[in-house]
Amino acid sequence: MRIKLILFTILSLTTNSARSQTDDISRLMTRRYLSCLDIIYNVRFLIPEYHQKGATDTLNAIVQYWENNCGSSEELTRVKILLAIEQNSFSENIYNTSIIDHLIEYKNQNTTIPLLYGKMHHHYNWHFNFAASDSLKVFTKKLAKELLRTTNVEPIERFFLHFYSNGIDTAFNMMKTEALHGTHLRDLYLIEVNKLVNKPQAHIAYLAGAWIPEGNLALVGTHPFLGFRIGFKHRQLTTDVCLGFKFGKSPNQYKVFYKDSLWNTNHFFGGYIGLDAGYELIKTEKHGLAIIGGIAYNGFDALKDGNNDCEEDISKSINSLNLNLGIGYKYYPTHWNYFGVEAKYNYLNYQNPGGSDLSGNAITINLIYGFSSNRYAINRLRALNYNH
Repeated sequence: MRIKLILFTILSLTTNSARSQTDDISRLMTRRYLSCLDIIYNVRFLIPEYHQKGATDTLNAIVQYWENNCGSSEELTRVKILLAIEQNSFSENIYNTSIIDHLIEYKNQNTTIPLLYGKMHHHYNWHFNFAASDSLKVFTKKLAKELLRTTNVEPIERFFLHFYSNGIDTAFNMMKTEALHGTHLRDLYLIEVNKLVNKPQAHIAYLAGAWIPEGNLALVGTHPFLGFRIGFKHRQLTTDVCLGFKFGKSPNQYKVFYKDSLWNTNHFFGGYIGLDAGYELIKTEKHGLAIIGGIAYNGFDALKDGNNDCEEDISKSINSLNLNLGIGYKYYPTHWNYFGVEAKYNYLNYQNPGGSDLSGNAITINLIYGFSSNRYAINRLRALNYNH
């Protein structure tokens, strides 16, 4: 028992000594630094409190202190706009070009499945206290609803009241009418939309049509053509790698010289691999007219196993460089996909020494379904309720 008592006494004295040292050190911490995180945490409670008291001067001073010490943010901009509307002092000078990012950020915070965030213009967004943030969000939503019901406001003010009372779709629909014409906000919105729809995009297209030879090459006949393109689209310019096939037996026999023998054949299976490009000379929201062209390696198998009763394998291809030029039309159901038709003239130079003369060029006519994609741009445009 005495040993236990001694140990307990020693432990108590040690603990008390440590606590005493901690208290002494705490009293030394007299220099105070109020960080931006502390300010943000406090103003989220202070603003609703002083607004309820009707202390307008103090309320405005709190907002100014917040801005001076922490800079611009979505929350700060939202509060400034709503208080300015309430105090009949609203001006578009309240916000700068970052307002579009702030609108997207607010929408993401109030969307079940968030879309892509815009650029973050504040350095404290990572610190997120739910109780404080919810307190301010509830306050601004309630204030926006009250102002929307009781205040005779300008269209630009009505936009923000709808938006911050969670009538986000209603607010963005105003962008598509003349209600906000001439406002800085709508100008910034249209600049952002135009920038996004013109960002470089991945491009894919499927082709189906006909390969139609002319001149002596017409001997091998017209053949179906299937193809696939993948590349990039930027503004009116599209650049793709294209892979295609033409197939089906030739309607006529033609001669091929192979291994000291002249063979009669109607075998035909051709390929196309090359670089295709197109530039839209005329482009409207739904229609496009483009000049198109490309350079490729083009050929076809003229002999293949099974053409003759020969024990050894036989195979011969006839190939040529392909330079092509033409015109294409596109119909855009949306900005991101299209249906089209194109016609190209293909300059060829097939050589078949010792066999049938296959000199001549070819016309290709294709129906096309294509689409382009930039995931960042698509998500950001959706966040702005732009659906074209």
